[in-house]
Amino acid sequence: MIPGVYGVPSVLTNWWPPAQRPWHASAIFIPKMLRKLANGQYLTLSETLAEPFSYCHSRRYLAGHEGVCVEDNKPEMIRAAVEEMLVRLNGKGPDSPEESDLRSRVDQIYESHGVFGMGCLARGFLERYATLIM
Repeated sequence: MIPGVYGVPSVLTNWWPPAQRPWHASAIFIPKMLRKLANGQYLTLSETLAEPFSYCHSRRYLAGHEGVCVEDNKPEMIRAAVEEMLVRLNGKGPDSPEESDLRSRVDQIYESHGVFGMGCLARGFLERYATLIM
């Protein structure tokens, strides 16, 4: 969190728990994914921001009591986030209309769950999991 205090953009990976959104607008992040053990489906963003998932730090509790596993970020997703930051640092233009719309929806979801922070979900995450942004 220190780089943001000094205005240094950051790439934050394996971000968890879900309801602790990075504070600084210059940060991009990739959250860990929560998957239902029973059917393999991922939880939606809104579901991850609700109790007991939102602030839970225990993988064991989530697996045993909620039937959910916590998945680390895939290397290709991390690489894409780093590449995105490099493009941003080189003065990339504005987001596409579709990406802007997704980012607005993400902000609304976080706000509706009382989650503070201004960090942006990485573009690769938004593209891959757009159906979970609800």
